[in-house]
Amino acid sequence: MPRRATNVSLWVVASLALVCGLGTWPASAHAQAAVRVIAETRIDLAAERAGTTVQVLGVLRDDLGQALPHSALHVSTRPVDSADALSAPPGVFGSQSLVTDTRGEFTLTVAWVGTPFVLSCSFAGDEFHLPTTVERPVDPTLADVRLRFDLDVTGREVDLDLPELRVRVFAESSQGGDGMTLTLRDELGREYGSAETDMTGHALFTLRSLSDAHPGPGRWLVDFGGDARRSAARAELAVVRTRGTSLQAALVDDDVDPGDEARVDGRLSDARGPVAAGAISLYADDVLLVTVATGADGRFAASFDVPAEREGSTWTLEARFAPESPGLRASTSEPLALRVGSPLPLDWLWLLVPLALSGVALAVTRKRERQGERSSVSTLPSAPGVSVGTRTSATHRHDTLGGVVVDHASNAARGDAQVTAERLDGPAGVPVAVHRAVSDADGRFVIKGLTAGEYRLRVSLAGYVEVDQRVHVPHRGEWSDVVVRVESYRTRALAVFRRVGRRFVSSERAFETTTNRELPASAPEAQRASLRALAEQTDHLYYGPRDPRPEDLPPLERAATALLRTLPAPDAPPRDE
Repeated sequence: MPRRATNVSLWVVASLALVCGLGTWPASAHAQAAVRVIAETRIDLAAERAGTTVQVLGVLRDDLGQALPHSALHVSTRPVDSADALSAPPGVFGSQSLVTDTRGEFTLTVAWVGTPFVLSCSFAGDEFHLPTTVERPVDPTLADVRLRFDLDVTGREVDLDLPELRVRVFAESSQGGDGMTLTLRDELGREYGSAETDMTGHALFTLRSLSDAHPGPGRWLVDFGGDARRSAARAELAVVRTRGTSLQAALVDDDVDPGDEARVDGRLSDARGPVAAGAISLYADDVLLVTVATGADGRFAASFDVPAEREGSTWTLEARFAPESPGLRASTSEPLALRVGSPLPLDWLWLLVPLALSGVALAVTRKRERQGERSSVSTLPSAPGVSVGTRTSATHRHDTLGGVVVDHASNAARGDAQVTAERLDGPAGVPVAVHRAVSDADGRFVIKGLTAGEYRLRVSLAGYVEVDQRVHVPHRGEWSDVVVRVESYRTRALAVFRRVGRRFVSSERAFETTTNRELPASAPEAQRASLRALAEQTDHLYYGPRDPRPEDLPPLERAATALLRTLPAPDAPPRDE
């Protein structure tokens, strides 16, 4: 829209048209529904005298404010007083068709006859946009007025919980923007006050309380009624009114047995009272259990069965409210601890204690005997990934991610690792928040001040496989001291070869004492050349001067898979005595 245009649009709404195919379908066919989203449109017009003519400027937009280029419009002009039509020169009033340019804009020049006239503009609509028509009275003897909201002061999000809200409007015209009395209303026509523009053309509305307003999409409308020098004008601004919520939850019984039904009761409310029909999701250790809706009094009851595998453990439950439409803000309850006991009577448990102690003693003795028979013991490296720390018993909720990065095979600290925490569930239209840190020489890293939500934690280091993990913030301290074990591409390449080479030796002990280059001698003649080539390729990656890259591993894995396909199905591996 040109800067000089005045907004005289329709209300901004979104329409859904559901088109369903009806008819007689074969028994094996399924009815299909097609959904088409049709947007409303608006036409913004501005008109002002330019010499001996009146210059009309306009733009066609959809309900999101996007311009619609190359669209056909029908424009007509007629006098306010029918008697003026007789005295006007031929061709001054009438109708014509126009097409918007690439920016959705159009211009029209009307010969000025010195009297007010009515400007009408209509759009017939298309496959995805509804038709619209707008009329505007034009008085060429008055200066055109442009009103616009100052977005540096007037936010598009209206927080209904704030004690005070400011709305600032700027007015301008060829006759100046000072001394104009402006009126502020909402989309329902409710008036919020009047203000007069100062010498700079600014008017400030200070709203003390919006407790009666409802959360959700809305609009601000500011009107100027016109005066002896300037024409009437209006401006609109789409806003979203928001209000915070509070979610309370409690366990009916916090000590249950496997197979029992656990129940959580609670209430959802905001500053005005209970919130009805709110979707409440109950999570256990970040796993969704059940979703229920609040009643008219804002209360809810969520029940679920306790699975047998949870016997003897403690569940951390949490109720969450995540609204599906803009308006009410999300909220989370305090954590709830659910203890899952054992249905086994205590008397029987004491009888099992001596048997358990005897079994432990026998296992320890047998383990020592086997260790004495073996000449060496292999220590398996820890698996790559993330190991969380210990949860704190306090109710404090942590907003920090931290820990140490180590090599999963050698357990040595790794510095210069790039650690990022990317927000996954941020509000729509807001840039994704990404927090970054770099591990120090001891492998330590820390990311502080995270807002509540779901995050994607990624740890990347040159020469190592990237670690990717989802994290929920706030937490109970377990994510403040994690151990991130990264696997090098060298180790990954060696693991690929070991998976194949183990098939050609008789025992694990013999395999551990045989080098990669010696293994092909143990292979049958048909596989010897392929195994030797695979060993050379592995040694090049494992012992090479540069760290392998991610693209170096797929050729090695394909060669290993091809070699395995030539082998018969493996027998059960022999046991080392």
